[in-house]
Amino acid sequence: MPLPKPDCPRKPMHNRSIQVHSFEREDGLWDLEAELIDDKSYSYIKRNGTEQPARKPFHHMHIRITIDTSYEIKQAFAMYDASPFGEPCTSVTSAYQDLVGMNLLKSFRQQVKERFGRTAGCTHMTEL
Repeated sequence: MPLPKPDCPRKPMHNRSIQVHSFEREDGLWDLEAELIDDKSYSYIKRNGTEQPARKPFHHMHIRITIDTSYEIKQAFAMYDASPFGEPCTSVTSAYQDLVGMNLLKSFRQQVKERFGRTAGCTHMTEL
């Protein structure tokens, strides 16, 4: 059911798109691929003084996990196409290899929070 029409004029500001796709592999494993894209509907000046054009993603990230039939993670890859702070954000991609061995059905969220909380991971990547 769609939302009711707004009762007041408004203008678009922030846009977030999250897509998740699953694939059955020929080797009996499954790939789950997720992508997150954030952009603004307007141009703005970033902290470093450069302009961020409207609709150009400032977050654009991907993660793929490969699981077996018991939901254990066998492989994990994380990549960035865009991040607002550059290296401090993108330098954590290899840390997501630590997802390997976790099980999606056995305290997964808690394990992820413990492993990737604070500065050990990226909030947005961890949400994916």
